[in-house]
Amino acid sequence: MLKIRVEEPYFLEVETENDYAEVKNRLLHYMMESPNSHFRHPKVVVVVLGNENNYRMYKELFHEFKIPSQVITTRNGFKFNMSKASNILRQINSKIEGDLFHLQFP
Repeated sequence: MLKIRVEEPYFLEVETENDYAEVKNRLLHYMMESPNSHFRHPKVVVVVLGNENNYRMYKELFHEFKIPSQVITTRNGFKFNMSKASNILRQINSKIEGDLFHLQFP
């Protein structure tokens, strides 16, 4: 069985979610502050946005750095249930090149 090591999440908060420069600078700071002087590249980024109008900006930023991302709006968060949670996890898994379904035949 394949075991994958998952690190603790890193939480990055910004003062103004529509400030592209702040978001980019915070992301770069995180990526460069690696303890063993290696460039740290996130496996995936999950973003919770209050304003849906910022969706494209975040997707473009993470695309620029080639970081898979899942952007969730608070509108979707208010209607959160197990079905929505499992769909989000499937999307994240797919973006990090995981199998959506694992089938085993005899």
